[in-house]
Amino acid sequence: MQPGMRACSQGYWAGLIPVIGFVLVACNSGIKQLVDVHQPVSAGVVGLAIPSEAASRTFCHGVHIGDGKILTAGHCLLSLTGEVTVKCGLGISIFGQLEWFERHDEADIALIHLPEALKCPITKIDLSELGGVSSIWLATRYIQGIVPVLYQDAFTFQGRQTDNCLERGDSGAPAFVGFPDQQNIPSAVGILISGQPDCPAWQTILRFSAVADWLTEVSRSKRSL
Repeated sequence: MQPGMRACSQGYWAGLIPVIGFVLVACNSGIKQLVDVHQPVSAGVVGLAIPSEAASRTFCHGVHIGDGKILTAGHCLLSLTGEVTVKCGLGISIFGQLEWFERHDEADIALIHLPEALKCPITKIDLSELGGVSSIWLATRYIQGIVPVLYQDAFTFQGRQTDNCLERGDSGAPAFVGFPDQQNIPSAVGILISGQPDCPAWQTILRFSAVADWLTEVSRSKRSL
């Protein structure tokens, strides 16, 4: 099984990138990923348009954990140039210069610091070990779907989603144990790092508990480039 990466670049299909035993594929999506066609169903999720050298922009998702710091999938930041666009809350568009970013050495996760993102709603994250989890909710700004957890390894949960599957460009979408909506945003327990482009689809979710020490360190960092 080789799930495809959910980061989408406006341009062309990129090369294959191995991450923690899976093969990730960047894809061509176009700018529509960041156009509001209706009200977001999950205010705790941010949309990202990240300039890159390989293509004009890469589209991903993430969560704002406070102080303008956003967690997303590490493969979304393979190449950075210029200004980052953030969509958050109920239709807020933010344009700002990336101040700094940090990628984990092994896991597919990164933190970016964008001071303008202070305006985005904050989503709490849960770093505790999760025992006996049978299913995980994934949420983008417009889609929510449940993934039965079938396998677990040192870093991830994996499961086969059958309804409301996430789409290309959804890397970095947060995962929750409880159902997320506008009024109730539970603590996020991980992020989507890879999946398949069709539905049903295998999804791979990085657990925050597996990188808890790194998250604690970088979330406290106040450095700049």
